[in-house]
Amino acid sequence: MSGDERLVAAMWGTTNLQAFKLSPGAADGAVRIESVRHGPGASRLTRDRFEDTFFDLVADWLADESPGGLPIVMAGMVGSTLGWQDVGYGPCPMAPDDAGLSEGFTARGRSIHIVRGLACTNVFGEPDVLRGEETEIAGWLRLCPEARDGERLACVPGTHAKWVRLRDGEIVDFLTSVAGEVFAGLCANGVLLDGEAEPSPEPDAVFLDAVRAAGRDGASLLHQLFSVRAKRVTGQADAAAAAQRLSGLIVGADVAGVLHLLAASERCVPVTVIGTPAVAGRYAAALGELGVRSDCVDAETSAANGLWAMAKSIQKSIQKSFQGGTE
Repeated sequence: MSGDERLVAAMWGTTNLQAFKLSPGAADGAVRIESVRHGPGASRLTRDRFEDTFFDLVADWLADESPGGLPIVMAGMVGSTLGWQDVGYGPCPMAPDDAGLSEGFTARGRSIHIVRGLACTNVFGEPDVLRGEETEIAGWLRLCPEARDGERLACVPGTHAKWVRLRDGEIVDFLTSVAGEVFAGLCANGVLLDGEAEPSPEPDAVFLDAVRAAGRDGASLLHQLFSVRAKRVTGQADAAAAAQRLSGLIVGADVAGVLHLLAASERCVPVTVIGTPAVAGRYAAALGELGVRSDCVDAETSAANGLWAMAKSIQKSIQKSFQGGTE
């Protein structure tokens, strides 16, 4: 990409489409997010609606460009069985910005590349998959090139939290927890919480106490969870505190489980949490409470830089193919 080029790209998840118009950034290398627009996620569309939905959303961004002149890169559930095209998964280990992770096709005269996501055999010997997180990790590595050296651990919290192990800039394997889905399900159903209770934005003393409880040796999350209701009905916690305790127990169990696995394998590596400020802050607080320092990276910034990194990698790969594989 030349310095005056722009990139239209998308993180297209299960419930939300986030379209970006990006351009080269400042001297620190970060891309400039010129505009962000939102649309329906993959689960809300039939396959024949993806093309119209995307091009209707970004039509004016493309209007002044010649066909094929503006590269389009997408990541997330857009490449799944629910998405525009099912592009499968790439194998681990793999650099998250490797052009081999993308699959291209043409729509309305535009070249579109969808990132395939990754599959691995996790630490339990079970199959595991991710989509979208690899692109956020590529953005983090682009912004923090020193993270390409040695072993690193990235935590990408969400509905399904991903714990991703890297070595020298390649994703080696990862482990998925259902922490976010469990929290949402227990909030919406059952009797642990009453009404519309939600945890306060910041991880407070109640949250941290629950993290410590979940992190104790021999802790049993399924048994600890009922304390959320017990404290509420005995008057020891109000609705907000009950929601905080539920969040702390689930996040604490997620973090403690991963730290136990790392200790068992005698690995202790730096942890970077990639997420929205509120959710990343909870995981960082839980890690700190359990004795592990971490840093946080904004998910939107990481996604934008990861999409840019992938576009650069794809363009380089195409140029090499035209040159017969030579530089």
